[in-house]
Amino acid sequence: MEAKDLISRSQILVGRRPITVYKPTPRGVEFCNHILEPYEIMFPRRDSSGRIDKDSLALHLFFI
Repeated sequence: MEAKDLISRSQILVGRRPITVYKPTPRGVEFCNHILEPYEIMFPRRDSSGRIDKDSLALHLFFI
């Protein structure tokens, strides 16, 4: 995803430990809005009881 410019990676130091932070780029947000959002509408991740499908939760967290 980084090679396709959908996310950017940066590192920050917390004490002596480097922490890698990934953020969506404007192109990644545009991709989400134009490509993934229509699929979300057509195929919602919630099951019949209203709970979110745990297998697709990681993708949902990425775009928050």
